Amino acid sequence: MPHFLPTDPPSRLPLIVVLDDDPHECTLVSTLIQECAPDCAVQAGPPSGATLRALTAPGGPRPDLILIEEDMPGRMGVDVLRTLRAAPGYADVPVVILGAAEAAGRADAALRAGASAYHVRPARLDEYRALLADLLRGVLPKQG
Repeated sequence: MPHFLPTDPPSRLPLIVVLDDDPHECTLVSTLIQECAPDCAVQAGPPSGATLRALTAPGGPRPDLILIEEDMPGRMGVDVLRTLRAAPGYADVPVVILGAAEAAGRADAALRAGASAYHVRPARLDEYRALLADLLRGVLPKQG
């Protein structure tokens, strides 16, 4: 199971970071990303203080895309997003908030906080794969 490691990913591979407190969700999303884009590195795990410090440290890994779970025990994805956006070099990193359900104001709050997009996490595996493939196409280098 992939976990977020506070070390540099293999060089020259696009980096996708998944921040979610649920290890099963981390495994699922990592697996789907690798199916869609096998030539990228995926780091997944909870958005702990240590993880966020490692991620935003000067000279640390700079992701090509960050996916953040919206609602985690003790921490909201929007709060994690604000922490990332406040870090030097993170103003233009694509960050997508994934929510469990459509709720009034959640998408607006995420976008106001600096999210690149807000999506309800699909319940069906094929729809989840398609959503991730679309997100990856938007941020990964074009394959010749």
